[in-house]
Amino acid sequence: MGVVMLQNVANPYVMVLGRPEKGAFRMTLSQALNSVATTVAPIFITSVILAGETPAPELVPAPFMGLGIFTLLICLILVFMKLPKIDEGAQSKEYNQHPAEKSSVFAYPHVWLGAVAIFMYMGVEIGVPSMLPYRFQKLGIDSSDIVTSYLAFYWGGMMVGRFVGAGILTKFKPRVLLSSCVSLGALCILLSLFFADSMFGIWLMLAAGLFHSVMWPLIFNLGLMHLGRHTKAASGIINTGVIGAAVLMPIMGAVVDFTGVIIAMCVMFVYYAYIFWFCNWGSNIGLSDRK
Repeated sequence: MGVVMLQNVANPYVMVLGRPEKGAFRMTLSQALNSVATTVAPIFITSVILAGETPAPELVPAPFMGLGIFTLLICLILVFMKLPKIDEGAQSKEYNQHPAEKSSVFAYPHVWLGAVAIFMYMGVEIGVPSMLPYRFQKLGIDSSDIVTSYLAFYWGGMMVGRFVGAGILTKFKPRVLLSSCVSLGALCILLSLFFADSMFGIWLMLAAGLFHSVMWPLIFNLGLMHLGRHTKAASGIINTGVIGAAVLMPIMGAVVDFTGVIIAMCVMFVYYAYIFWFCNWGSNIGLSDRK
């Protein structure tokens, strides 16, 4: 809940602090910094909490207490920091964006479709680390510290992908990059299924993180296009899509129990297909000023 509320506030700021056509670049760069932490965390857990042959639960409280104290300090800083109030409608006029503004955010179909796209994206992003232990089990490896250490490569790929993606967005349009990454991510997962009995299949799964990296910020960018004063409200609606991680993972887990991990991973292609559709068609529905 706290992370979603943070995104509610941060994403509209990122979108409107500059030229609208550079919003995808700013969003991707901000998410790249987020990925630094998700890359370091698995390495930290493996070296501290899962050190040795068995987990050490007595080591858990200290690092989490440290995270809690750090978070409270950030809260105090934000309480006393006077963030500027941004008028999204005035910002749109400043950069010569004049969409036919509607009376309510609920009247913009691409906002709701963007929320569904984030919902589906959570199945893609969390799908790989959730399925990874099952893939290792197929190889006869059932060690939590080994699986956790390999996850660092997945999150590291997302970090690298976001930094690289931010650079690519200076030359290419967001739709082109998102379409390419959805296709290449799906290709990695597809090829990994053909190499299910080798470590090469594991590395293909991890490589998908490189292409998953820019999906979140680019979906958000497309969902917040041409909204003017409704940008903040739309950010809240799109953020509700993160519940996909709580809904889709149990479904995929049930599929694993009944049919096995390979069939469960095939469910991910439904998520890829929807994101691809939203990128190229769904994000344009209801917009009078298409770009």
